[in-house]
This record gives sequence, C-alpha cells and structure tokens, in this order.
Amino acid sequence: MNIVVEIGGYRTLIEEPKDRPCFFWPNPRFAPFLSADAHAPDITITIDLVRQLSTLKKPKTVFDSGAGLWQLYEDADGYLLESCLAESGVPLMQAHLSQDFSDVRVTLRTIRPKSSTRDGWSPMILMNPLLEIVLQEKLAREGGALLHSSGVLVGDDALVFCGPSGAGKSTIAEFFLGRGFTVLNDERVILRRQGGDVRAFGTPWPGSSGLYANAQGHLAQIFAIGHGQTEHVVAPIPTRLMMTRLLQECYLPHWDAEGVTRTVDLFARVAELYGSLQLSFRKSPDIVDFLTERFMASVG
Repeated sequence: MNIVVEIGGYRTLIEEPKDRPCFFWPNPRFAPFLSADAHAPDITITIDLVRQLSTLKKPKTVFDSGAGLWQLYEDADGYLLESCLAESGVPLMQAHLSQDFSDVRVTLRTIRPKSSTRDGWSPMILMNPLLEIVLQEKLAREGGALLHSSGVLVGDDALVFCGPSGAGKSTIAEFFLGRGFTVLNDERVILRRQGGDVRAFGTPWPGSSGLYANAQGHLAQIFAIGHGQTEHVVAPIPTRLMMTRLLQECYLPHWDAEGVTRTVDLFARVAELYGSLQLSFRKSPDIVDFLTERFMASVG
C-alpha cells in the first residue's frame, strides 16, 4: 500500500510493499493532506512489518525527547530513531534516516485491533513523532520552521500568531473562523522561505480547538501575542525579544547545529521583513476587525 501526504509543500511517500491490512486510516485530520501524486517525493518512508522489534545496538545518543517516548541516535550513514509506547516503554518503531532526512527505512511492530483477525499496521504511528521530526529537520535546513502558533488566511494572505499555551492562539483562530476566514491551524503553522517570499502553511496537528486546513498564503504579518485587559494593542518590541519569542515557540532540531543556525537566520529575515510586533488583545470578536483593518488594507 502506498500513501502520499503533502504538508508544508513537502510530498511524503509512505510505502508498505507487502500490502498488509491498514488500520485507523484514513484519519480525518490527515485526509485533507492526502495526494494522488507520488511523483518525485521529497521524503520516502518505506515500511517493514515485524511482530517483535529486535534490541538495538544503540550508538551515541543525539537527542532524547524525555519520558521514554523517542530517542535519536547517530548511525553509520545517518540517524537512528526509536519510539516507544508511552505507557510501557515497549519499542514500537525503529527507523533509519538518511543524512538529509529524505530516505527513511522503518521497522514497525504489527498491531491487531479487536475487530480484525489479521496483523497489520497504522500510518498514524508514523505521523507523530516520525514525520514531525523529519519535517522539522527538512524545514530547518531548507529555510523553514514548524512554529507553535495559529494562523489564518485573509484572501491569499496569512496572519500568524505566535505564543505559548494559554496566550490566545486558539481564541483568535476561533474568532476568525466565526467570520468565515480559513484557519490554517490553531496550534502548529509552518513558515517557509520561497524565493524572496515567506509563506505560511496549515498542518494536520491542531490544538484545543481542533482547527486546521490544507492551505497556504503569503505571510502578511506575524505577532507575538498575549491577553490584554481593556483594549487591543499592537506595539513594537526589540528585535532580540521577538527572535527569542520565535525561537522559544519553534520546534527546533536541537541535534543539528546547522539546522538551528538556519532557523535563526529565517527568524532574523522574518523580523526584518515584518517588524517585531507584540499583540495584546481582549477576548472579543472585534479583534478580527482590528487586525484586518490595520494590517490587511495595504496588502495587495
């Protein structure tokens, strides 16, 4: 079975050559990101199914996510990733990743839901953490970032709101949705430099509001956000503070010094192009009017 998903402009081909039963698929969150075009994928993930994973001879640890969820190790010609069941720590997946993260060979433990008499697999096991990790790396090296932010489309242009949990990302997304605008995502948005432009993409990993779309637009403005008391306020902040906010809310490939450096360069370019703005807003739907009237009128 072959599956193609396209997220952030990256086409990923998932191949399971033995055509074993595929469970819990298609998933509603990923259905909008499915593609029929398997030509020239940016990332190829090839699956080998086994009933029991072997014990790895683990080389140097590159990154540990904590809580035993997944670890990344050095490998002879790339990287080795192992992810485990959160409850038991039992290995669920082992993946060999090429140096450029474009070729991934996965050994995956089979599953058998109660409704089935045969062993099979679920693509959802790959979507997090494996695909997110691969995209983090590809983005960082190629002028992009996966950002802890919400984003909305106003016509062909995007407003992006970056902040920690509780800052109001989902609240703003819901207000824009209520006015008929497209919400790229209420939790994770991809930014990518493409030529002289920066574009914002929706992802299938939403937050508390469950809002997402397979859509993209030219980045018109990005804000560091927080809740206000009595009125909506947009104020400039020092560039170094904006850079700190963006880096704090970015899914960085901490194991890759080059990728981190390029991410810093991306955010410096974003601050140069769009300024360093902080948005404090009260919880009111008129934030939509405030932002569209102030920041979208001059956008062509």
